[in-house]
Amino acid sequence: LLVPVSFIVVGLGQVFWSNKFYDTPVKTINGTINLNKQWPAGTILIPAKTVEQALNFINSNTSKNDQIFVSPYMAGLYFLSDRPSKSYVGNILYSYVPNEDEFVESLKSLKVKIVIYDPENGPQGLNPELKRLRSIYPKIDRYIMDNFNVVEKSPEGWLFMIQKHP
Repeated sequence: LLVPVSFIVVGLGQVFWSNKFYDTPVKTINGTINLNKQWPAGTILIPAKTVEQALNFINSNTSKNDQIFVSPYMAGLYFLSDRPSKSYVGNILYSYVPNEDEFVESLKSLKVKIVIYDPENGPQGLNPELKRLRSIYPKIDRYIMDNFNVVEKSPEGWLFMIQKHP
């Protein structure tokens, strides 16, 4: 009897926590989602204001058929903005890119118009260098930084970038 009761209590606690934490509705082309208002530093959670900023940037700078690239861990923007990715890897931080040169060539061939990129932040760990996408995939980072201009930046460090030479 103690085990089922403890599951119920834990489940109710999670419901109350998530309702309090995910407290900010964000309207998208595919409906409304609830996100956190604040950015918990050292996490990969993205606050509602930054997701809205990203969606506004995508909608202002692309048409429905344009390719975007989002990295490392906001891949949900492909769905939320109705801009499906044609890349063979949707989330390169938690996937494995076996060949960086091939991946960069695939980005070139997709004619990516904008990039939403966070080269610095990631989940906290024992080795702070490991959390940085630019240290995991330096060739991808170099391609992005060389071929896209930063137009906007979020408080957490997300770069909203547009192609230099369309």
